[in-house]
Amino acid sequence: MTLTARLFALTVTLFAGWSALVNAQGSAVQPTRPAASTQAQTEMRMYYMVFLRRGPAWTAAVTPETRKISDGHMANIQRLTKEGVMVVAGPFEGQTGDKALAGIFILKVDSLDAAKAAVATDPAVKAGRFTLEILPWWGPASLRY
Repeated sequence: MTLTARLFALTVTLFAGWSALVNAQGSAVQPTRPAASTQAQTEMRMYYMVFLRRGPAWTAAVTPETRKISDGHMANIQRLTKEGVMVVAGPFEGQTGDKALAGIFILKVDSLDAAKAAVATDPAVKAGRFTLEILPWWGPASLRY
């Protein structure tokens, strides 16, 4: 499956999950419709999706060094979340290969440069355990961690 197809599938899955959650809670929120509609409109905003891939320093081995990097990676996620920068973070399951998708971040920042600065603080990225790709993504403004 190409990266474009994966991104499309992920976006559809995220939106479907969000829609199901909203509907399950009985909210009248609907996707944006033409101005003539009397339905409530969902406010959208730009986020930055960060796809983490296994990098050149990736290893599945658990050593004191990899544990320290992993702990730093998790601490960085927690810090960015507390600062309101990180909206979603999590690993992918069942991926294999040298450059397999390892995880995703969704960042709530004002620019691509701000997204790059935020992920540059990650110890796993600094150590080369992960490489990354950052894409702008429109999602519901109400998205929360």
